[in-house]
Amino acid sequence: MDIPTVFLSSTFYDLKQVRANLVEFLEEQMGYRVLASELVSFPVDPSADTVENCRMRVDEQADILVLIIGGRYGSISEAHGTSVTNLEYLAARAKGIPIYCFVDRNVLALLPTWEANPNANFSATVDTTDLFAFLRRVRTGDRVWMFPFDTAQEIVGALRRQFAYQMQRGLTAQSRLRSADPVLRTLSGSALRLAIDRPLGWQFKLLAQVLIDEIERADDQRRAHEVGIAFGVGQSLSDETVRDWVLGQFNRTLRLSASLGLLFNKTMTESVASGDSAQIVFGARQAGQAYSEALSWASELRRATVPADWQPLLKEMPMLVDDIIEKLEGAGPRLMRLVDEAIATPPEARKPIDFTLTITLSNEESFNREMARLQKRGRW
Repeated sequence: MDIPTVFLSSTFYDLKQVRANLVEFLEEQMGYRVLASELVSFPVDPSADTVENCRMRVDEQADILVLIIGGRYGSISEAHGTSVTNLEYLAARAKGIPIYCFVDRNVLALLPTWEANPNANFSATVDTTDLFAFLRRVRTGDRVWMFPFDTAQEIVGALRRQFAYQMQRGLTAQSRLRSADPVLRTLSGSALRLAIDRPLGWQFKLLAQVLIDEIERADDQRRAHEVGIAFGVGQSLSDETVRDWVLGQFNRTLRLSASLGLLFNKTMTESVASGDSAQIVFGARQAGQAYSEALSWASELRRATVPADWQPLLKEMPMLVDDIIEKLEGAGPRLMRLVDEAIATPPEARKPIDFTLTITLSNEESFNREMARLQKRGRW
C-alpha cells in the first residue's frame, strides 16, 4: 500500500522557509511523500509547461492538498488568467481530496475590510487584491476551513492534529465497513464514503451518487444510441407478424415507465425515509438497470427489419425511450443539487426535498401520426 502523498501549494519566494519546514515535518516526522515544486523529486513531464506540470501532479498523484496563502497572489497563467496556486486548488477541488488551507493572519484579518471597501489601498500587505477575491471564493464560495498562522510551527501543529483526525476517521470507517451490509462492500469512491460517514442528507446523496455511478457504467451504450449504432443479429418481421411485434414493443416501453414510477415513488422513497442503505443502493441500481434496458431496447429496434410501409414507424420507435434516458441521466445530479441547496438553507427555513420523475413518450405525436398513416393504408 502506498503512503499518502501531500501536495504543497503556495507561492514560493515569500514562503520559502515555511515550505522547507513543512517538507521536513511531512517527510521526516510523518513519513509522507511530499510533492513540492522546488524538490528534485518533483515529477516533471518535459512535454508540459510549468503550470500544467503542477496541475497534473495534483490531479494524478496528490492525496492531500496543503494550501498556504501569504501576501502574494503568485504568477499568472496566461492560458487560464489566474494564479498557479489557484489552479492547483481547483484541481484538488475537482478531485475531491482533503484540502487544508492556511492563511497569513494579517492577510486574513484584512479580508472583511477589503469586502467593505474593495477600492482601498492594501499594497502594504498584498501584491494584488485578486488575492482577497481568491480567499473569498475559498472560504465563502467553497466553504473551506481556513487556519490563520504567523509561523510554520503553527501550521505543523494544526496538520499534526488534523492528520490524527483523519486517522481516527479511517479507523472508524474500517470498523463500520466490517460490520456493514455486504451490499455496501460492493461500493467504492464517493458512494462508499457517504454510506460509511453518513453526513447530513446522506440517504439522498447515497441514492444520487449510486445512480450517477450506474448511469456512467452504461456510457458506451449511450454513445452508441446517440449515433444510431446497432451491431448484432436482428429480427426480420413479415406483414403477418409485424403488427403484433410493434404492439409488444410499445407495451414494453409502457411497462418500463410503470416500473420506474413504482421504483421512484415507492421503493426509493421508502428506503430513503427508513435510512436502509442496502435498499437505497438496490433502488439506485435498479434505476441504472432500467437505463441500460432502455438503451438495449432502442438498439434491438434498430436491428429489426420490417416491411417498407412499417419502416417510418420503426424509425420513430427508438425515440420513445429518449425521455426515459434523459430523465434518468439527470436524476442523480439533480437530486445531489437539491440536497446541497437544502443543507445550505438555515434549518428553520428548510423545506422537504421535492424530487419527482415524470416520464413522457418523447415523440408521441409523430409516433401516433405514423400509426394513423398505417391505419389509413389498412395495415393496422
